[in-house]
Amino acid sequence: MPKYETMIHGVDFMIQEEERRYPVLMGFYVNVYSERESPEAAKSDAVAVVRSCKRLRDVTKNQSDNPPRLLVEEIAELTDWPEDCVRPMSGLILYEPDPE
Repeated sequence: MPKYETMIHGVDFMIQEEERRYPVLMGFYVNVYSERESPEAAKSDAVAVVRSCKRLRDVTKNQSDNPPRLLVEEIAELTDWPEDCVRPMSGLILYEPDPE
């Protein structure tokens, strides 16, 4: 079965970190690795993996009228797993959006 690396971009996440008193608007990038029959199935799987991440759900404090979004930025078929990846998710990078 083909192997895929899917880059997910999370936007409009209100993240409540332990050291902060209030949630902060943040975004992130993360790679999701999966074995699926097609790129479309890999994309769906990647979004589902990120949505099911308990740690991310625990720190996300968005109100129901302002939901965060998950976007598929890139997908690549792999011949083998990268040596430094942790499956199913690897390489989480958080950022604070530019205020402009």
